[in-house]
Amino acid sequence: MLVDNAPNPKFNTARIIWLALTFSLIPYVVVATMVASPQEEPMPLVFALAIGGMGLFNLALSVGLRKFLSRSEALLASGKPAGELAQERFPLEMGHLIMTWALAESAAIFGMVLTFISGETVYTYALSTLTIGVMLVFHKPRQLTADDFLDV
Repeated sequence: MLVDNAPNPKFNTARIIWLALTFSLIPYVVVATMVASPQEEPMPLVFALAIGGMGLFNLALSVGLRKFLSRSEALLASGKPAGELAQERFPLEMGHLIMTWALAESAAIFGMVLTFISGETVYTYALSTLTIGVMLVFHKPRQLTADDFLDV
């Protein structure tokens, strides 16, 4: 049997960390809304594109890194049986998961930086919304199952 129904403390810890990083974006939006004040001079577009682009790059990098690190053929190359891998992976080691989640979260921080500089909350709203979407779609923790190893 590859996956039993017993609670997995490592998986529960991963889920708690994921929830904390995902929903820590809500205070970013609240703070940005409270402190934003329109500037007299608009921020140069090239600056907004550079900082916003770095945020979007980090968001895309987090997804690419997650997909690269969680390839089932790479997991099987470790020599461990599929059943053992399915029990201990989510599908990444905890450190790798946290790294991809923090990389994704940094996009929202870039949005906050742009909001503080420009005084316009649209940057925080946009990048935080994208980050929450990516965290929910691509980075939600899940335990591996036997099906994850059948395609290899």
